Amino acid sequence: MISAKNILFFGISIGLLSLIVLSILALNESLDQILIKSILIGNLLAYFNFLLGLGFLFWGINRSDSKFLVSLYGGLLLRLSLLLILLVVVLVFLEINEI
Repeated sequence: MISAKNILFFGISIGLLSLIVLSILALNESLDQILIKSILIGNLLAYFNFLLGLGFLFWGINRSDSKFLVSLYGGLLLRLSLLLILLVVVLVFLEINEI
């Protein structure tokens, strides 16, 4: 079975690797500033979603079956709602939809 430390390490390393690649592309000026901003915000939203989902999963992993399912599906519903709200806020207020 995959340990919790390996999952967390894999998620953090993928997030940092994508930020490093984005930083290199931004320093080389091979991407437009709006595109860099869009990719960075999308990356941060996905990373936040991953960490929040992992938190709900770790919270419910050693609990009873009903509490685990509540944490799994309740966390899924909460994360979906939160990401929808954050996506609307990003598109309306930060004006990154100019692409």
